Amino acid sequence: MNAGTAVSPRQYLTIKQGSWLILGLLALAIVFTPLPVGTAVATTRTLHLEASNFAFSPAVIEVN
Repeated sequence: MNAGTAVSPRQYLTIKQGSWLILGLLALAIVFTPLPVGTAVATTRTLHLEASNFAFSPAVIEVN
C-alpha cells in the first residue's frame, strides 16, 4: 500500500463539506436565476415570394 494516498478522517470531512458547499452554491444559483418573464412583442413582418412559374391564389398569404 502507498502511505501517501491515505486520507485522514479530518481531511475527508473537509473534502465532504467542500463538496456540499459547492453543491449548495450551485443549487442557489439555479434557484435565483431569473426566468424570462414576458413574451416577445408581436410584430408585423412582410415576406415577399416571387414564384413566376406558378399561379398562386391568393397573392397575399397571412399567417398568425
